[in-house]
Amino acid sequence: MIRFLFVALFTSFSWLAFAQTTVVDTMLIGGLRRAFRYYVPASYQQGTPAPLVFNFHGLGSNALNQENYGDFRPIADTAGFIIVHPQGLSLNGTTGWFSFFDVAQIQGDMSFITAIMDTLTRRFTLDPDRFYSTGMSNGGFMTYDVACFMNQRFAAVASVTGTMVPDHLSACQPGRAMPVLHFHGTNDATVPYSGVGGALPFVPVDSLMQFWIRNNACNPMPATIALPNVNVNDNSTVNRYTWTQGRGGSEVVLYKILGGGHTWPGSAFSSPTATTNQDINASRITWEFFRKFTRNAVVSVKEELLSPAIAFWPNPGHGLFQVNWEGESPVRLEFWNAQAKKCGSVELKPGRNELNLESFPAGFYSYSTNHPAGLSGKLVKY
Repeated sequence: MIRFLFVALFTSFSWLAFAQTTVVDTMLIGGLRRAFRYYVPASYQQGTPAPLVFNFHGLGSNALNQENYGDFRPIADTAGFIIVHPQGLSLNGTTGWFSFFDVAQIQGDMSFITAIMDTLTRRFTLDPDRFYSTGMSNGGFMTYDVACFMNQRFAAVASVTGTMVPDHLSACQPGRAMPVLHFHGTNDATVPYSGVGGALPFVPVDSLMQFWIRNNACNPMPATIALPNVNVNDNSTVNRYTWTQGRGGSEVVLYKILGGGHTWPGSAFSSPTATTNQDINASRITWEFFRKFTRNAVVSVKEELLSPAIAFWPNPGHGLFQVNWEGESPVRLEFWNAQAKKCGSVELKPGRNELNLESFPAGFYSYSTNHPAGLSGKLVKY
């Protein structure tokens, strides 16, 4: 459905993406060889039950691209959860999930997910009450299918630019409350917010939210807030709607991105054809949402603090970069090129900074900070 810029470059420079802690594996499901990737952070401790987060790629994308595009690894490094990126099958010449097809056809994907759960449960100490699902586009559709048809295995779900097709929603009988988080741009031309105008008829976002509000028995009146326009150059703003007081403490939360396109908010890799909102970071917000819920109850999160984030815009970029630093004090930012040679450093002040990297040759760069959490990331200059 959408192909992302620099796919080939991601593959060539996967060492920038913490590959030393990523495992690539396969298994046989219904006679088909299925592949998946998973990331185990250094903070994981055998014997201590860890959450498991599924992150599904979009149509035409793949597990490696999603690992980079909707990146949870810096968050997992401090929060201690394992991330799995399953690989979809070939569907009419492209890769994806059966969320657009007859409901019966989704069973193969569900069997694949179950097998991954069982396999990783044998290899690691996982908390079965803290399994979560998220995904981009077709992966977001897949996440809603998980919420419907594997409801008893997951604690909460988050969809980015995905909704459902009508037949799958008609067959959806969750049986229990499911906390739901959703991100969607009003200018999404691939999966339109209204559900009309895409390649298929999709359930409108507002209608889908109402389904989960009713399923969870939430307060029908949302708390609504217009979020700060942190990045004035991204041509978009964000309204957040929160429906609370659902069964078991469940919630439904919608981040409506006014002017946003078919993209992952806050991603370091922007789309050349659609607006990527940089006021929020979908990965960080998703984990903040997930960590509040188990399969049976709301949990306390007071003792768990996420590390502050660094956000570059645009990325990829040419010379001048806007950098938002969420920390409360200055931090030293250091850059390395693709040959692992240090090529510069700068001090970031809290809030918005402007960096001039015109002297850097075009290419891939990694960066890290002197922050105690060891924050790091990647940057592309063209």
